[in-house]
Amino acid sequence: MNRLQSQAAWLEGQVKPAPGFSRLEISPALGSIIGLVERRVKRTPDHTAIKAGTRAISYRSLNEQANRVAHSLLSLGRLEPGLVPILMAHTPEKVMATIGVLKAGLGYVALNIFFTVSASSTTLPSITS
Repeated sequence: MNRLQSQAAWLEGQVKPAPGFSRLEISPALGSIIGLVERRVKRTPDHTAIKAGTRAISYRSLNEQANRVAHSLLSLGRLEPGLVPILMAHTPEKVMATIGVLKAGLGYVALNIFFTVSASSTTLPSITS
């Protein structure tokens, strides 16, 4: 079974999620991640969107911070080629940054914080060219 087949099997419920993880139902009717967040903000703005240790980030806060990121990026003018590198640890701020990039209509490239300097020096120029 190749990677695509295994992902399809997981989405169809043929593969059980790992212990501690729930299966996410994905449907085109749900729309984009931006739409999902914004609908949750309207329905349950103070519910927890992200929990990291003792920190709990509400949908309202997640959306507000993502909007700040989007506005900051848009204030820079047109970004070419439309990809924003994100080099952050796996934190709530990374989720906010990623959603903000998407809200700005851009794509992102998540870089591993454990990249070596030489790997980063070859990856970053390829993103911006």
